[in-house]
Amino acid sequence: MLVIDSPGGKTYPQAPLETGSFDWRRIGFTAHIPADATAITLVLGLEQVTGKVWFDDVRFTVAKAPLREWSGWSVEHGSEREDTKPASSPTDRQRLLCKWFAQNQKPRW
Repeated sequence: MLVIDSPGGKTYPQAPLETGSFDWRRIGFTAHIPADATAITLVLGLEQVTGKVWFDDVRFTVAKAPLREWSGWSVEHGSEREDTKPASSPTDRQRLLCKWFAQNQKPRW
């Protein structure tokens, strides 16, 4: 579980887990960290239960922030910032991003 502190309060994103006993398995989750976050804490353990838990090879990955858009611009718009209508065909930015995303593969767990 993460504890994310921000001026708006705390949020607690976490991986969906089964209850009860189960065999060893890999668990992961993705969480959006707001731009105004002031602190992030990773919490590992059991909560309000008894038993044992083991952790091995814990990883914490920070991905790059997504591109920010401003009014009248996105990958779907042409190069003219004042043009607020989406382009009728894929833009260079859109083709570049699609090519880049196609090269990324999901992790093989």
